[in-house]
Formats: sequence, structure tokens, C-alpha cells
Amino acid sequence: MSQKQALRLVIDGVFFQIGRSGIARVWQKIFEHWIRTGFSEHVVVLDRAGTLPRMPGLITMSLPGFDYAHQARDRLLLQQACDAAGATVFMSTYYTMPVYTPSLMMVHDMIPEVLQWNLDEPMWRQKQEALQYASGYLAVSHNTASDLQSHLAGCLNRTNPDIQVARAGCDFRPAPLEHVEELRHRLGLERPYFMLSGTRTDYKNAALFFEAFANLGDERAKLSVLCTGGGDIDPAFIQLAGPAEVRGTILNDYDMMAAYSGALALVYPSRYEGFGLPVLEAMACGAPVICSNAASLPEVGGPAPLYIDLEDQAIEQLTEQLRAVQHAQVREERIALGLIQAASFSWASMAEHVMRRAQHLHDELHPDAATQQRGHLTRVGRFAQWLPRTHDIESARREHPLFTGMWRHLARSLPAHSEVWDLEAGHGELLALISSERSDIHLTCHELDARAMSFLDINLHRMAHELQQAPVVLSRHQVLDPALTLRDRSPTPAGCTWLRVCGESGALEFELTAAWLQALQPDIVQTAYRGGAASAPQRAVISQLPEWHMAQHWVFDNYGNLMLQTASIEAVLALCDYLDRQANGHASRSIYQLDILSCRDAACAVCHQAATQHLSREHVLVPESSSHVDLTERLAA
Repeated sequence: MSQKQALRLVIDGVFFQIGRSGIARVWQKIFEHWIRTGFSEHVVVLDRAGTLPRMPGLITMSLPGFDYAHQARDRLLLQQACDAAGATVFMSTYYTMPVYTPSLMMVHDMIPEVLQWNLDEPMWRQKQEALQYASGYLAVSHNTASDLQSHLAGCLNRTNPDIQVARAGCDFRPAPLEHVEELRHRLGLERPYFMLSGTRTDYKNAALFFEAFANLGDERAKLSVLCTGGGDIDPAFIQLAGPAEVRGTILNDYDMMAAYSGALALVYPSRYEGFGLPVLEAMACGAPVICSNAASLPEVGGPAPLYIDLEDQAIEQLTEQLRAVQHAQVREERIALGLIQAASFSWASMAEHVMRRAQHLHDELHPDAATQQRGHLTRVGRFAQWLPRTHDIESARREHPLFTGMWRHLARSLPAHSEVWDLEAGHGELLALISSERSDIHLTCHELDARAMSFLDINLHRMAHELQQAPVVLSRHQVLDPALTLRDRSPTPAGCTWLRVCGESGALEFELTAAWLQALQPDIVQTAYRGGAASAPQRAVISQLPEWHMAQHWVFDNYGNLMLQTASIEAVLALCDYLDRQANGHASRSIYQLDILSCRDAACAVCHQAATQHLSREHVLVPESSSHVDLTERLAA
């Protein structure tokens, strides 16, 4: 019995190169916990341009810095690093991805998507592609998980993604009084102060604070405002602050604890947060919190903060809360609730959750001997592939040798550098057959079913290793949005495009198939028809093929026999009618699927060559003019 392959988790430390915000703190705390527990032995962290903090006990590999102008090159670089490290699962600290190693993606927020930023910016385009590529997901809050679920279902067409929540932790604590006084002296904070944490970008909503603060009038002369995080303070904010002192600074963790501990309150009126780490940190340091009730903030703050509703006279609400929090009784109550709430979050819990999720994904994609009993290894073309035990390819090949032959003939007939797009790739059988015949074809497969995807990932990984000396390009996506998938499509002037829009799992929705046909404008379309009420979307696609400039059609039965060669879509639909009758018990012949190959005039030679090579001596060629009665008599014979 073969031994189970051990998890090897490769993590791209790219965020330490491009940012030093809360995301960097999250990953550093995770790494530190893994070093303490020994899990770091299973982890390799890629150090981009020497920017990773030094952490003894962490295995690292040096890599050049990341550049948004060379993302394709960076994916190859990451894949080489994954191969060198023996990666079984990949994670990125910020949206990067390799070529084929399965990726577990930690999503910290959905700010660009929810706030409708320009997703064509390179950073957000890369995030969309990383979401599309990932095999599994983690979210830092239930709110982020919900927003991610909506985005994947509504924008990327991913159904029922497995999204688990790993909440961020906190190890901040109240600072000693002498440290608080030393920091205040160093920053020139002689008055009681409110604290704003983070950049003062639009969604952080700092303008709301200063507008409410202006309503305090003469009280401002007794107060200060401390703004931490990067960026200059808007002169308009300083004007609204009036006689109050306004200070801006960037603090390390040690000084941040003192800043929180000495504040009248942290004011955090953000319009959206993926988690809201400053709220948790302030509570852990014994600071009252005033924040909005938006997104994840109530999830993090629980009963402790004074909340404001951004949709209902927010300025007036915040002004009232700024006054209320200065009363000793209110402060003491909020501080006590905050310390209790903060104690329920820990870095250890988050790190353990990430570890378990990575191990689970590894186990799914790299089954041990016991797990593999649920599948079997078989040859598909020249490739050894893992297929489910229930897969019918073995029996089909024994009983009907032409079951998969036609697709190999078609692959041989395609012009050089053609594209093949398989929208329901199943377990990768079609790609294996094509790759067995050709090494100059760009193959892209899509699959929605999670179990099929687990086999597909394994098989693409195996194929990629065997094909690494050839120019074939293998890629996979678990989304079906053509606008995203085709965005970086390279032109193929020398070849043609073959779109397979229906695989074993059944028909795609008509609207989605129509979007693909319109966006891709393929030379060849292959679909299938099984008959019965469930095949209505398939029939809708077939009936509209002439609208998508498909001029010639070849129809094969499930044994691989050519039944019809025609320019008439009505003749094809007549065969579909026969299958409907059979599905309803009104016919006896055991034809349970039609494979329909359609093409533009320019591709007729390709399909004709493939189809004639594939003809068997027992094929049934049905005249185009056959009526329903003729079809029934011929097919029942």
C-alpha cells in the first residue's frame, strides 16, 4: 500500500514587499504560531526581494520582487518555486498564483467588489483571477465569507464554494501608564485625545469624524485628535478640528498599544471592513470604541462599541457618541465589555484553522491509498489519469471502441496552434485525448462540480509534468464568466477555436452558453443531447446554433457512429425529438446521447476529415428529410 504524500505548503510572502498594513501582521502572527508548534516544518515561505521579516525556524526561499507589469512571468516563477519545494498546496499573502499547483486563497476583504471600484486596475484584476484560480477559500470574517459567496455566485458563476472562516486574532494588551505618558509627551499630546486608525481614504470615512467633531464647538479647545497610519492629513480636516490639536504619525505595535490605551476612544466610522483589526486591538488595550455598524464591525465588536448607523443622520449620531464616551460611567462600561469581547479572538486559533484547511485541501487533492479506493487509475490516451470508480470510460471503451475515438481524430485534424475550450471538463478526459495527439494546442478547461474538480486538479498536475517539454498550455478555471476568462486571451490567427459546451454533467444554462459563443466566436462547437425534460437547455443551444454562424452539423450516437451530416438544424432537431420519445418510453433503440459537432464554413474541412476518419462500418446515416415516422422505423431496425 502506498504511503500518503505529506503536505507541503508554499506561501508567497509578496505582501511584505508591497505593504505593511494589518495583512502583514496577520501573516507574521500565523508564521510565529506555526514555528512554536512545529508546523513550520511543512511550510516554505517565498521571500520577495529580501522583504520578509527574519523569523528563526521558518523555511524560506528567495525570489525576485513582484511586478504587476509582468504577472504572467511571475506565475511561471512561482510554479518553478512550487516544483522545487515539492508544493502540494499554494497560498499567497496577496493574490499571486502559480500555473497549476492547487491554491488555497485567504480573502481579507471584498472592498473593491462591494464598493464597486474599478476592477480593471492591475491589482484587482489579479485578485479576480486568483479568486477564479483557487481550489479553496478562507475568509477572515463571516461577513467577508458572505460577500465572497455572493461575488463568486453572482460574478464568477461559482456554485456552492467551500468557504471557511478563520477570524483574525489579537495579542495587544493595556499598556503601562508610564508608557502611555511617554508616548503622549513624545507626540505632543497634552490634551485628552480621540484616535483615528488607518489611512484616511474615502471608505474609511474620516470626513464623518471631523464633521461630527466640528459640532463639538468650543469643546474642541480641550481635545486632541491622533491620526495613525500613512498619508497627510487633509487641510479641510484640520480646519474642521478648529482649536483642537491634530497629530499624524505612524507607530509600531508597542507604541500602538500605548496610543490605544491612552485614548478617549478609537473612532472608526468605516463604510466597509473585511474584519476591522483596529477595533479588536483598541478593545484589547482597554479603549472604548465608536464605530459604524457596517459590514464585519458588529461581528468583531460584539456588544462593546458605541455604534453609529451610517444611513441615519450619521453626523448627529457621532457627535452624540463623542460626547457620551467622555463620561466616566460610559467609558468604564465599554472598556469592560471590550476586554471580554477581545479575549474571544486569538492568533493561535486562526493559525490552527489555516493549518487544518490547508491539510484538508491537500487530502482532497492528494488522496492516500485508502482514499484512492474511491477512484482508479486508468489510461486516457497516453496519460495515466485518476477517475472516479463510477466512471464509465472503461466499460464504454470495452463495449464501444469508438466511444472516444472521434475526439482524437478531430484533434489530429485541427490546424496548428488552435484553441480548445472545454466548459464542462469533468475529470480531464477530453484534454488528455487531445494532448495525446497534439503538443501545439492551447487547452483551457472549466469545471463547476467540486468532486470533478478535485480529480481534474490531480490529472492536470500529472499531465503538466509529462508535457513540460512541449509547448502545450494547460489551464483550469472553476468559473464560467467569459469576460474574465477571455480578458487575457492571446490571438491564434494560424489555428481555429473549438468550444465544447456540454460534458458528462449535463447542459449549461442557455444564457451562459450564449455569452460564451458570443464572446469566443468559435469555429467549431461540440454539444450533446440526452433527451427528456432535463435537456431543455441543451435543445435551446442546439436550435440557436445557426444564429451563431454554425453552418454544418455532424451528429453521432453514443457508440460513436455517425448518424447525420447536414446543413439543416431542423434535421438535427428531428433526431433530438427521437431521443425525447425514447426518454418517454415510446422507442426501443438504446441510443441515450447524441454528440453534435457544428462548424462554420471555414472549418468544414477539419470536421469532415475528422468525421470521415471516424466512420464505422455499422454507422446509420439518416437522410436530412426523414420524418419522425421515418426516424422511428430506421432507428428501431
